[in-house]
Amino acid sequence: MSARWYFDRLPSTQSHAVELARSGAPAGTRVVAGVQGDGRGRLDHHWVSPPGSLYLSLIAPSEVAGGPHVSLTVGAALHELLRDRWGVPTEIQWPNDLRTLRSHGARKIAGVLVDGIRAGEATRTVIGVGLNVRTAREEFPPELRRRVAFLGDFLAPVPPLGEVEEAVVGSVDHALEELGRPGGAARYLEVCRRALYGRGSVVRVDGRAVGRVREVADDGALLVEGPTGPVEVRSGEVAVEEAS
Repeated sequence: MSARWYFDRLPSTQSHAVELARSGAPAGTRVVAGVQGDGRGRLDHHWVSPPGSLYLSLIAPSEVAGGPHVSLTVGAALHELLRDRWGVPTEIQWPNDLRTLRSHGARKIAGVLVDGIRAGEATRTVIGVGLNVRTAREEFPPELRRRVAFLGDFLAPVPPLGEVEEAVVGSVDHALEELGRPGGAARYLEVCRRALYGRGSVVRVDGRAVGRVREVADDGALLVEGPTGPVEVRSGEVAVEEAS
């Protein structure tokens, strides 16, 4: 069995797992924290991490390719897990967030962070997952309380954190195995397309409106319909405006 590092409190599971990967920790090693003091999201955004939810990072097999397909694949796998196991309806906000359906307020319930690092001559991939489970809403800053969703909003009783953790790790492991098989990436990409959040809504990249969400490209880029034609978004601060 792969090593599991658990901490009641940790600055960041992702940073700790990255250091473990650099020092040669094997694939499957995971880092879990009850609370993160400096949780990281995409582009080094702060991930607010009060007690009661799941914060973990997992060292992926070395043969997993990097790029946007990893983040999208893990997001698609979590989307299917939430839907099929717990009946929680979500959409995938490119490239790494899960939100509840707009009919449920389009609130963020989960996020994925993928770091590719060099460890000697090898490239390692570390996958972080944050999933809101049963945290008291008052634990979040006032500006975030109406923007987050939890498993507890949909389930009673809420499954224990240990059960949620094992389900998430199993889902991610299976997705990574599928990613290495013929047709695996395409299947998860199709899941992302069907569950794409914000289709038709205005998307801003680094604060500038570039068009409306259209589709996910074969290589994982976000396709946006701009004023003069299609635009491929591959990086930057991406924000989708709520539909009126």
